[in-house]
Amino acid sequence: MVNRLDSNSRAEHNRYAPATELSTGLFGDSATANVLLLGVALQAGAVPIAAANIEHAIELNGVAVERNLEALRWGRQWVIDPDAVAAAAGLAATGSSDAALMTTEQLIARRAADLVAYQSTAYSQRYLEAIERIRAAGASAAVVDAVARNLYKLMAYKDEYEVARLLLAPEAKAAAVEVGGKGARVTWQLHPPLLRALGMQNKLQLGRWATPALMALSAARRLRGTALDIPGWTSLRRTERALAGEYASTVERLVAASVANGGAADDVVLQIAELPDMVRGYESIKVANIAAYRTRLAELVTLVGS
Repeated sequence: MVNRLDSNSRAEHNRYAPATELSTGLFGDSATANVLLLGVALQAGAVPIAAANIEHAIELNGVAVERNLEALRWGRQWVIDPDAVAAAAGLAATGSSDAALMTTEQLIARRAADLVAYQSTAYSQRYLEAIERIRAAGASAAVVDAVARNLYKLMAYKDEYEVARLLLAPEAKAAAVEVGGKGARVTWQLHPPLLRALGMQNKLQLGRWATPALMALSAARRLRGTALDIPGWTSLRRTERALAGEYASTVERLVAASVANGGAADDVVLQIAELPDMVRGYESIKVANIAAYRTRLAELVTLVGS
């Protein structure tokens, strides 16, 4: 993506700021990421508006004024001293191999914490144990990093429980206020796969009155994967649950095979570790992408020779 952007723009002027991570580290959530990125663009000279005018506009908007002013200023500071801002956000500075290792460890810790909120401590522990088994098998730092990102992606699939949890999250409320202001009417439009399988063609339109039901659904997330997981009865949900275990065990096995062969297949193993990036989209689109993922995985596995 960076290559495509750079080849179609003035690459020497581009700034790739980790706005979501910086905002989360500085403020506790990512709601101000766009304002922080605006600060980056402003300081880099990409926005031909005086800083005072942008700050005045934030004040006139009246939504989370102090927080957004801080985010704007942190973004401007990032252009001047990115390492200092990264340190303030609890992120590793860029450049050294130690920093890269720290970044991976921070990523693992953050994803593990996310999985506790997603389902449970035990579920998060499965994530950590899978990474440690792959590391113990002899995986390179690049493979460990890839697994940390992609195993989380497969484990944190967006089912009904997770959608309910995210809709009620403080970040979602802050985003709604940022768009519509305080007191704005919020309507959730949902089309659960289970109801679609039962013949419902149109999306459900839920207002704030549905909050108790969403709270109950979010609280029921610990039923995920059990016999009582009614939304999980669909074919797609069963497939999603199986993918994470299949992926982790395959990578672990192939890492060991490559190590036994003197690292001859390390590049292929890394490609396999990155493959879950193909698994995206919803419903029929995701089903097709899962099929493509498994086809490509089978092709790469033959190259490792295990």
